[in-house]
Amino acid sequence: MNQSDIIFEFNTYLNTTFNTINDFNTFLINNKRNINLKDYIKEIHSKFYPELDISFQDYLSELKEHKNEFIVDYNKLYKYGVINTTKNIKKSLKKLFLIENEDYIIINNEYKLTPNSFKICLMRSENTTKYVEYFLFIEKVYYNYNLYQMMKINSL
Repeated sequence: MNQSDIIFEFNTYLNTTFNTINDFNTFLINNKRNINLKDYIKEIHSKFYPELDISFQDYLSELKEHKNEFIVDYNKLYKYGVINTTKNIKKSLKKLFLIENEDYIIINNEYKLTPNSFKICLMRSENTTKYVEYFLFIEKVYYNYNLYQMMKINSL
């Protein structure tokens, strides 16, 4: 395939609109496009859910490598809109059913959460539903990415 063919294929891809994620998957298979999960998430977001706020996705991805570590500063809860104030943080954490020394620790009056606890706080937030919408989006993307992978295997 020469460079003009690649440019044509890429422009065709950019200008193609898809009615469903299955149509997108079919396009990928028919055009023998191999796409990794990270790029697939970006594509599904831009083509089907552009209004969905995923600005925090990179931070959540960074947390994956620190599963049981107490690395998330409690100020992130305020920054992400989960809590309205950093006063009486212990009461806020108990309200979210988190357990001290399991889900969070207190060191020098500073609260540190595990990544999983932080994500629980995001999902249980009373101030916004955007995090629940994000996690549902990710679940849908994983499901469809698996379908794409199965379609790819079946096309061999």
